Amino acid sequence: MLAACADRYGPPDVVVVRDVPLPTPGPGQVLVRVTAAPVTVADARIRGARFPKGFGHLPRLALGVRRPRATV
Repeated sequence: MLAACADRYGPPDVVVVRDVPLPTPGPGQVLVRVTAAPVTVADARIRGARFPKGFGHLPRLALGVRRPRATV
């Protein structure tokens, strides 16, 4: 399956479309086919590690300190 992957924080060019293995659902789970998904300003802020003032380091602790925890 094709997936947009970001292995590090940065500008839009850090996102690379890769062919990744299809996930296998576990017990009690289902696999959902997604044909389209939006890209919002929140996605851009997370990718660029640009968080609103006043949040401090909490977003980095939740999303990944040195690089994003979820690369897809």
